[in-house]
Amino acid sequence: MNAYMIQGILMDGYEFLALAVPFFVLFVIMRGKRQKGEKDGASCLAASAVFLIYLWGVFHFTGAGTIWEPVRYGMSGGAFRQEEINLIPFSLGIDPVGYGLNVVLFLPFGFLLPFLWKETDSLRKTAAGGFMLSLLIELSQLLNNRSTDVDDLILNTAGAVLGYGAFRMLDLISGGKIRCRLSGRLIRRMGPVLFIAAAFLGRFFFFDEMGAAGFLYGF
Repeated sequence: MNAYMIQGILMDGYEFLALAVPFFVLFVIMRGKRQKGEKDGASCLAASAVFLIYLWGVFHFTGAGTIWEPVRYGMSGGAFRQEEINLIPFSLGIDPVGYGLNVVLFLPFGFLLPFLWKETDSLRKTAAGGFMLSLLIELSQLLNNRSTDVDDLILNTAGAVLGYGAFRMLDLISGGKIRCRLSGRLIRRMGPVLFIAAAFLGRFFFFDEMGAAGFLYGF
């Protein structure tokens, strides 16, 4: 394993910890508010870990913005550049590969959301969740040199809907046996919003990519 590979692993590890620590702290606090006798099964805990890793992957591969880009580079770093904003659906031409990846990226979200939280088990709620997560990412990209594109918002939401369809199909085939139900009333009611917010804000405020790159690579 060469030095560059080790540095890349350290960078990814730092990014993961930036969102994992607040996610985990919130999880521990909320589980502490469970009613006596309530327990989470191993499958629920494993699925929660998968959901955390999934969120890290989504923020990583979409290049979600952080507070450090405008702090470090100001407006010249790409913040709020008009040419990087597209508000007209499918006006920039059709990119089958890019569109397909945007759909696939949110398939796990549409599956994991109702799997972990029964309260979100509806097409409307899952679609709304996918839309809000995608909107959060697109708005954060106003702070860096990534494009903010309404096409991504539409396709991500479509991916969440398809993921929900896959969940419902497997749920019917299994007779409802694939469901998970995290314990704790607050986790069940507000869990999706709070966990996503904790992960996003942890990365937003604590992941200084260029600062870490300068430390690791010496520039």
